[in-house]
Amino acid sequence: MDVPPEHPVARLHVEDLAGEQARRGPQVLGSDDEGDHPGFAQRAGDGRRQGQQPLQPGLRQHDQDVDVRDARRIPSLGQGAIEGDPQQVRPRGLPDLGHQLCERLLDLRSRLHEDPPSRVIREGIVASEERGTLSLCYHSQADLPADWRCPLIRTSPMADLYTRLDEAGFPPSYVRGHVLPEWWDDDLASEIENRRLAEMAISRTLKIPLSSLAKSDEPLKVSDERTVRFKRWKDVDGSRLFPTVAIARRVCELVVSAADLPALRILDAAELRAQILRTQQYVSLTPLVQHCWSLGIPVVHLKALPTGARRLDGLALMVSGRPCIALAGSRKSPAWHAWPLAHEMGHIANGHCRFEDTVDLEMDLAAEDPAEQQANAYALALLYGRPAAFSSDRILSATALAEEAQDLGQKFRIHPACVVTNYGFNMRMHGNSYEVANAALKILKISSGGAEPVRAALADRLDLNRLTNTDRHFLQSVTGLAER
Repeated sequence: MDVPPEHPVARLHVEDLAGEQARRGPQVLGSDDEGDHPGFAQRAGDGRRQGQQPLQPGLRQHDQDVDVRDARRIPSLGQGAIEGDPQQVRPRGLPDLGHQLCERLLDLRSRLHEDPPSRVIREGIVASEERGTLSLCYHSQADLPADWRCPLIRTSPMADLYTRLDEAGFPPSYVRGHVLPEWWDDDLASEIENRRLAEMAISRTLKIPLSSLAKSDEPLKVSDERTVRFKRWKDVDGSRLFPTVAIARRVCELVVSAADLPALRILDAAELRAQILRTQQYVSLTPLVQHCWSLGIPVVHLKALPTGARRLDGLALMVSGRPCIALAGSRKSPAWHAWPLAHEMGHIANGHCRFEDTVDLEMDLAAEDPAEQQANAYALALLYGRPAAFSSDRILSATALAEEAQDLGQKFRIHPACVVTNYGFNMRMHGNSYEVANAALKILKISSGGAEPVRAALADRLDLNRLTNTDRHFLQSVTGLAER
């Protein structure tokens, strides 16, 4: 290999790079045996190995910053340095860091079958695999000499922040797609003033104190950790719920600021049920949402949550002295969203969310917690007009359940879908009751639409012009309004 005299450091071992980085600038890993080491650089057009294509011209430093924790998004940079099956190639003559990187890369590619990452980066060393080629090289933000060609990448100036956000439950893809402005490019964070703007947007939206974002050597702290009441769920990791709660709070803040809301009124369950039944045959999700808004209680549904965040049925919280309800269930039938909405209204009517947010992961009619019992009693009186628990000696067929639900619904003015979902929960210990319930909802033609009535009511009442572009983008993308 012909090494340019002005670049004698091109054959340094990996362990030599740490002390030479600032002084010697851009380098490529090499070894004392030029022909045996992956990652050596070549002049464009000469010095190729047997069976190896020359590195493509123009592959100097890629012009896109790459998130260290999101390596699968790195664009193609051309061929690497040594041919062969990446599952069989092992670097020779490298210290532990190079071995660890290659092992990490091969492990990722063996476990991830769909869109696996092609590069792994650590401490300035890049291990990459592409088209059967495994290569190692050192990355730097400085340009290589014009006659040198090597796959070279640099890390994002946001990489350290993305890493800490990911550990707090907010993956980089979620932050980029929903939290940061649509025009944001990570390269802007090279300027400290721009980085501060990004941190302010993240702090405001995700409820993470600015002071915590600025301390790069400490884990991030979510502001709402002390104000959330996680009842009964001793086996649930609270850290998976905090991102959901933080996003719900920000969504509700934006809704309160962008909607003209009437004075708050709280009605007991019997009074509200009677009011709805004056114009509707049953109490169901759509009229229930409409009446919540008319009482001054905004209702939202969280469609887009971070990967790994725990979805929950309902959340009641106070924003600027006003109670709000956030639903986050992913079930397809609107019937499954009616109960958590009525239940959260019960928490509000009983004053449970005045000093802390109330979180409900799923329907629980057998709860022992006094606050949950009060909220359940309110929901039962509102939806069913009486304490109701529908069950049978054995699991009914979907057809039989649908017929029974229609008969009971007409007799007691209970929406048949509410009978079905109540039955599905009560019979959950006796087999596939949820599958039967969903099949019965399909027979009743109430199996699709999900939380669309919640989104429709929200869209009718918002003045999005009151929000900044960044806040409008966040609200629309998280609630699903952008898809309507």
